[in-house]
Amino acid sequence: MRVRRVAQWVVFKATAIYCPFMSDKYDDLEIHYLNVEADIPQRQFGVPTGQYLAWLIRRGWASPDLNALLEDLEAGSTSGCDVLWDQCDGKLIADDLSDAGNQFTGAYFEQHYFTDYLALFGLDREKPDALYRPADTPENAARVARMLDACVRARTVTPGLPTLEAIHTLLTDTAQEHLAPRGFVSSDEMRWSERFRIATLKRPFAGGEHRLSLGTYLDSKRGHHGVFADLSSVHQHVAAALREAYTPAERAAMSAYAEQFIPVRLPMHVWAGPHPLLTDVQEGVDRFDWLGHRRQVVLISDADEVPHAIHTLMTLLDRDLLRMLPELETPAGIARLKCRTPLRSAAANFSEHDRAILVCAELAKLPNLPALCDEMLQWLQHGKPQLYLGDRLMLAFIQSVQARVRGA
Repeated sequence: MRVRRVAQWVVFKATAIYCPFMSDKYDDLEIHYLNVEADIPQRQFGVPTGQYLAWLIRRGWASPDLNALLEDLEAGSTSGCDVLWDQCDGKLIADDLSDAGNQFTGAYFEQHYFTDYLALFGLDREKPDALYRPADTPENAARVARMLDACVRARTVTPGLPTLEAIHTLLTDTAQEHLAPRGFVSSDEMRWSERFRIATLKRPFAGGEHRLSLGTYLDSKRGHHGVFADLSSVHQHVAAALREAYTPAERAAMSAYAEQFIPVRLPMHVWAGPHPLLTDVQEGVDRFDWLGHRRQVVLISDADEVPHAIHTLMTLLDRDLLRMLPELETPAGIARLKCRTPLRSAAANFSEHDRAILVCAELAKLPNLPALCDEMLQWLQHGKPQLYLGDRLMLAFIQSVQARVRGA
């Protein structure tokens, strides 16, 4: 009965759910290697926590005995995993840490570390052995250390930043002044939650409308204050064809604002915060489809630097988004942006369920439509043991497009 309870705890811990019965014991590797079936050496189970311990030692946040091993760590003659197994008997406990180490570890380790570790290395959290796959190398330990350093800085800087509401008000006021000469006007559309605020500016054109969503996002755990702009362009001819691409039942389930009807989304993001690792750890923010050069991190330490972050976003809008408006006002222009092969090279965002890609390619009679269908099928089915309802509906749509291409 005890083993069953402990095995359940390992799964919970990997998803960063707090487990109160650990008290002053932060981790015990015996729990990991006895209850997670994996074809890896037993010592490998100590790598994630070992890299955390190595970081503590480098900061001087471990006990005096463990801090004395700093020179060996720096020389590469030992690793945090080795220290954890050989010096700590596979356990990380309060006595192994200084007061500062215990203060941070108590607030962060059990609730957040393993989730951040999975995200840092791009690991599949649904696989029980994924946590233990990264190698015990100096390079990986350095990545973990940079992540943890940023988390410490976030906890000290974030409380001094303005509120989510204050940043959003500054963003919208700045954007309205900046974009009014370009024909954008404010609308009544507003979305919000405890974590974000999104307002919308609109600019009509012959046959459609540009919608520029201006958002502010707060991730209090890592200390991110993000401002972003998301340009969605709707051409009525494309939108009508796209609606026909859905089944009647799907259309009935969609709201009037359903983003599936918006054929092009061009997101742009600037993060104003003390966490510099957004290129490595994207969990919780990748819902905004960050794409390569459209992501920029502005590191700030106090409220006076927030206007600079917002000005940076306006600069990116001018350089990379607003210049695309003429192309987004015709189906052929939309197709040029959205329907490149491979899809990852397209200027617009990509989703394996994005029917607008194939709709635009058909409307523009693009010769690479068969290749787009093949790539969509590959992405749709990649790594999935089974297809869910949405997958199957998308699969049927792709096959219908393929049939029309072959018929032509």
